Amino acid sequence: MHDLDVRGSRFDLVQARATAPEMLEPLSGRADELGWYCQIDMWGDEIVTAADTFLQIRGKLVFDGQATYCRGAARVERTWL
Repeated sequence: MHDLDVRGSRFDLVQARATAPEMLEPLSGRADELGWYCQIDMWGDEIVTAADTFLQIRGKLVFDGQATYCRGAARVERTWL
């Protein structure tokens, strides 16, 4: 994949059972060795809840918005204030 110019690994934490947050830390080490980034797609309030997990990620971490940060006005206020 690296030879095909792939430079990241995307973790979809919005879809149930697609990826678990516990998978990020072990896989981030391999991605970092390759110079890749870890791209995270999950709800904004869950990003805040999983902050300790993200602090353990080695290498670059990118959050993918794609309109998933806001599930409702109440969540926006609670997450971003």
